[in-house]
Amino acid sequence: MNKNTNMYVAVIKRCSDNSFYGFFPDFEDEECSASANNLEEIIKRLQISLTMHTKIYIELKQIPLPKPSGYYDIQKKYPNHIIQLISVNEYLIMEKNTKPVKKTLSIPTYLDELGKKYGLSFSSVLKDALLAKLRNQSNLSDQERQMLATEI
Repeated sequence: MNKNTNMYVAVIKRCSDNSFYGFFPDFEDEECSASANNLEEIIKRLQISLTMHTKIYIELKQIPLPKPSGYYDIQKKYPNHIIQLISVNEYLIMEKNTKPVKKTLSIPTYLDELGKKYGLSFSSVLKDALLAKLRNQSNLSDQERQMLATEI
């Protein structure tokens, strides 16, 4: 495993309505949590939540991530819950925040004129379109999905 990858233990419980709720005990006040209708979806949502909270800790709070607890310690503390290891790679979150790359492209004149008239940022429009297109790709790796999930 990469030295920049942390494995956090998620605690998942089945709710009375058969939905699932999960959280990471290492993050204070269950702030890093998710809910979903099935187990597969809760794991995906917990991955996104963990990635976003990692981004918040690194970029906004500028504090170190909490030290991950041991799997068996959490399992003992929450014996009637599902325990799941979920990884997050700090390097990927920091690495993607590199300097912008200048791109030259061609668009029809009328789109250029309308974009200028309405004060659109062409860089933002292109970035948003690329994110939307990439998020719909079915062959993305988990790391690529993680990078795209943290883009706000």
